[in-house]
Amino acid sequence: MASKDAAITYFCNTDTEDPNRILHFSKDQGRGAGLNVITPADSAHEDMTKWHLVGREESKSRRWRGIVGTFIADNLGYDVSKAWHVYDWPPGYSLWRKVRVSSGSLTPRYDFYLFGFGSKRTFNSPFEFAFHAVWLYDDAFHALGPSACECTLHTGQKQGVINERWHTKPTLTRRKPRSALPASQAAVPPDTTANGASDKPQLFSWIQVKTRSTEKKPGRVYAMASERHADLTCAGFFRPGEVVWISIPPLVPESREARSPDEVIEFWPALVKGRHIAKHVEPHTPGTPFRATESFRYEVQLLAAGVSHTVEEKWLLSWQAYQLPRVVREQTLKPRMPVDVSPHMLELENFHPIPFALPERLHNLPPGYDQRTQIPRTFDNALGPLAVALAHARIIAQQYCPEYPYRDPRQPGSSELYQGVWWGPEHIWVDDLVRLVLTRAELVEWNMSGGLLEASAGAEDRGLFGQIVDISWNSVKSMACFSARLYELSPESDMEVVEDDTSYSITSTLSIPADYPRDPQQHLPIPPPGFRFRRISPQERFIYLPLQVIAGRYDPLVCGAEGQRDLLKRILNPSNLSAFNAHQLANSETETALKRILSLAGLGPGEWNTVNPTKWVQGRLKGVKDAEKDAKQKYYDRWSSLKQNVAEEERRQKRARID
Repeated sequence: MASKDAAITYFCNTDTEDPNRILHFSKDQGRGAGLNVITPADSAHEDMTKWHLVGREESKSRRWRGIVGTFIADNLGYDVSKAWHVYDWPPGYSLWRKVRVSSGSLTPRYDFYLFGFGSKRTFNSPFEFAFHAVWLYDDAFHALGPSACECTLHTGQKQGVINERWHTKPTLTRRKPRSALPASQAAVPPDTTANGASDKPQLFSWIQVKTRSTEKKPGRVYAMASERHADLTCAGFFRPGEVVWISIPPLVPESREARSPDEVIEFWPALVKGRHIAKHVEPHTPGTPFRATESFRYEVQLLAAGVSHTVEEKWLLSWQAYQLPRVVREQTLKPRMPVDVSPHMLELENFHPIPFALPERLHNLPPGYDQRTQIPRTFDNALGPLAVALAHARIIAQQYCPEYPYRDPRQPGSSELYQGVWWGPEHIWVDDLVRLVLTRAELVEWNMSGGLLEASAGAEDRGLFGQIVDISWNSVKSMACFSARLYELSPESDMEVVEDDTSYSITSTLSIPADYPRDPQQHLPIPPPGFRFRRISPQERFIYLPLQVIAGRYDPLVCGAEGQRDLLKRILNPSNLSAFNAHQLANSETETALKRILSLAGLGPGEWNTVNPTKWVQGRLKGVKDAEKDAKQKYYDRWSSLKQNVAEEERRQKRARID
């Protein structure tokens, strides 16, 4: 290695491949995978919804191949002032990603494993495989046999011990002399210390090396949050940590023979714990290639029930898209429990809104689950757990929390900015399109309409949108505010409005990944059928508003093909729409539901469907846990009070009979 600085350089640039710095493993099967390699796709006991084969062009694959390639090049004496990459893995090797969600966590964790050593044994980091890769790549070194390999799987030693020995060993038998390199690729001579020994770079502690640099930094560079990048570049609508409705098999009172749409439980409050692309391997005949299909899945935890289910997007509704029927809401206000419960109400975890069979391999079964203690799945038994779940979700819907703060290094003393905000049940990021409570008339009243384009046909009756540019804290007014570009829905057939199509890119003081779209237009979601989003604010002008004017996220699912579920079909039918437009809709419950959905799709004013968080919390996870504790405690107090009143009434009646 040329110097310690070079180690930092190639670690920071492993994501970028140089065509002139590519190494190729031998295609000889004897230099490939070990015996009886079993990948997740080959195992009948693995849950393939948790595993994903990492492609060669994915960023994690490039980083692994960059670290391994540079390590090999350094041991061959090549110039490593820039990173080297191995073109692909040795024959029979493959990199896999596994999704894990820890108990109490809202975001998934991704672990990576390189299969190919033999059986189910894996390399769990690029540094572990780097030592094995040198042995596979170097002909002379490989000829010495497996005993010459210094990897953790061959030696049985911990990786930390191997790293320490590599740092402190004066010479390495596997390292080739630098003079053996062709003159066309002359290696940079290594630095020497005061004792004349080679200054070996700290490959496995480069962060510490970086902090010892004497170069003066111009200012801290903040990076885009990985969650923000994942949410805004992901094809799915729902985000980890959001409160949603999950469809369940309908529950109706036992006394009714026919189902009544006004007295049925068909959705349950839930929390999105994670999302992933599920890879399904179809059964195949030995000797034929695998056929795999992919689908987008969410892991959601049913509130108050204590179990998680993995479902497709079509089974979920955003929190603002639905409300339980009035009759059911009134019945949940009456304290009732299916069993005698403790103050923590853990017994309610034995009620399961979605029936399941034990062999289905759910992610998280309740601790101590016993099928004999399961509460019968009936309408009356559901009302107590449902009341707790509703209270839990409503408390979360009152919370807000700006997150990922940063400052503009070009403006010392500037106010703190935020990359996103937990806004009630939703997670909103900078560059998101949100619905606004404001109307054009209110913009005129607030003297904010100057410079805006004229309204398109019917725009006064539809919602107003804002694409968030930044989120900041206004210390003068002691409130969180945001800047936004204004949009409205315009009919696709409206050709009279001429828009300024001048392109412009997102400018940010953050370090933005290369694959993140910088054109704001690319972050706009799909508009409702027959409409398009029309920017009405000038290119150089943003509107500055408090967060309280955000009605919520725009939901493209309620009017799109994926959102046409039975519930929405019942509400958005032609007869209801025509009666609503003629102001002749008699059922107030249906009218409220129709307004809610039209507002969520931007076809109605934002004030028809708003979320108004008022309580600041210190992080989403803490807010969710505190909300659960409060919801259970309040309902338990009400239930205990009712139970005590019933007991006193029974004692009074007993005394009356005795007297």
